[in-house]
Amino acid sequence: MKIGTERLLDGGYIAVRSGKIDPRRKTLVFLHGLAGSSSAWDRIAALGFSGFNTILLDLRGHGISHRYQAVDDYRIELIANDVIRVLRELHITQPIFVAHSFGCLIALTCVAQREFTSSKLILLSPGYPRPHSVLATVLDCLLKAAACIIRRTRVERQGGRVNYDKYPKNTDYNPRRMAADIHNTGGLVYLSCIRWALSADMTSLLSQLEGISVLLVHGKRDSVFPIRAAQKIKDRVRQSQLVTIDDGNHVLPLTHPEQLHAIITVFLAEEDFCEGVA
Repeated sequence: MKIGTERLLDGGYIAVRSGKIDPRRKTLVFLHGLAGSSSAWDRIAALGFSGFNTILLDLRGHGISHRYQAVDDYRIELIANDVIRVLRELHITQPIFVAHSFGCLIALTCVAQREFTSSKLILLSPGYPRPHSVLATVLDCLLKAAACIIRRTRVERQGGRVNYDKYPKNTDYNPRRMAADIHNTGGLVYLSCIRWALSADMTSLLSQLEGISVLLVHGKRDSVFPIRAAQKIKDRVRQSQLVTIDDGNHVLPLTHPEQLHAIITVFLAEEDFCEGVA
């Protein structure tokens, strides 16, 4: 599905799709999840958001964006820095990040830089990593080793985007969709991103959200990140609200695009938190 104009920005490394950008408007910046690409947003973006610019990015290593060679190239802060440079290049000063799953960590890291005036933040199906847990430590070692093996043996991948219309049964662990995602992105990128996501310091990132209105949307049937992850974020962020979807799973942008569009539209119309404080 064609959404806006396709461009390679940040020196040709990051693939971006957008319509004409009106500098008077705030800009919705859509950040996809692990092993996905900007095509995960096609069904929502096609519905349009009146009064807002819309930008869809392929994060580094995903979609049509550049694939780097090393595990360390996929640290969260490096992926976030790509996004920040793209927004600078497009002269975007008031981004509103709309992020899903892994993309939530990227959005939070971008906001923490305080380079832009972000009045709102939308997090869909967020997780809450525990970087110092025993499980995280064990997985960190295993994933780093596996990613290094893949790096030494892999064949250079050509970029692309998955057509999610081919996978109508989008359960959390739909084997056909997951295989397409991982094959399209590549094992090195997939494992490296998991490794660095496990080390994210959510407590520190959430502490940077003062004055920003935060919308959390979570499916009650999410088996990847149970709803308690979103509830924990809500408990830590005073100016946040949590909307749940009874029959929603983890891949909400694919399974509930119309419902998400309606929820996001209502949130965007609400008064900004910082403006509503007496």
